[in-house]
Amino acid sequence: PRSGNLYEITVANSDAADELSNGPFVIGTTRFNCKAIYSKDRVVSFMHLPVFISDDVIREKLEAYNVELKSPIKQHMYDGTSVTDGTRYVVVKFPPNISSLPYTMKFDLGNNQHEYIRVKHDHQSKVCSNCLSPNHLYLNCPNNKCYQCQSFGHISKYCGSSKCIKCGFYPRRCKCESSDNCTASENQKKKNDEKKD
Repeated sequence: PRSGNLYEITVANSDAADELSNGPFVIGTTRFNCKAIYSKDRVVSFMHLPVFISDDVIREKLEAYNVELKSPIKQHMYDGTSVTDGTRYVVVKFPPNISSLPYTMKFDLGNNQHEYIRVKHDHQSKVCSNCLSPNHLYLNCPNNKCYQCQSFGHISKYCGSSKCIKCGFYPRRCKCESSDNCTASENQKKKNDEKKD
């Protein structure tokens, strides 16, 4: 008890707090009304963002994730000055299916250049920067399509397919006859099989 008939309850997560806040609950013959004392709003900061990137670009990136902006985007200044330090921040509300934003976001700098900008917010956790799932990271996102083997679930840097030893291309671009289309690992396996015979 806090004072009089007020009680403070600590629960394991925000879902439990939401459930208690949805209506009165009864213990014995006493009805209790709960009010959550946390906020679903988050302050999201974009660290060391180049000054020429407009606030509209930040807004578009957040809205692409269906994140609702609850405040204007503001710039952080060096103490005692009106000089921005490159950090911009905004109060947002995440949709129910998003628990966190990725640690970095890709921003276009022009001239075919881009930079990954650090993103911070309270209660941040590791999520896939492609689909925001907390169950995997970008490297293993099931939405990734490998440019070498055309399979989904990995990127070309971590592709397990081998190049054709005749033309040097990966299987999707190889124009050799199917009997000649051997990768180095398949060729070695054939040689080993021939030695056994």
